[in-house]
Amino acid sequence: MQKDVTPGKRILIIDDDPAARESLKLLLCIDRHSVTEARDGIEALTLVARHNFDLVLVDFFMPGMNGGE
Repeated sequence: MQKDVTPGKRILIIDDDPAARESLKLLLCIDRHSVTEARDGIEALTLVARHNFDLVLVDFFMPGMNGGE
């Protein structure tokens, strides 16, 4: 029986709702992805400048800086 050898991905979740971030994180961690969280756009920009992510999940409607910015 062949095992799945696909490595987990580095994923950044940007959402001002802590419950939404936690729910997504739990689901993604089950599939062995490495998940980083940001509460807002400013925090996310700092993380993106320091780390490489394979995928970024963004809440579009956030106060201050929205997901499109």
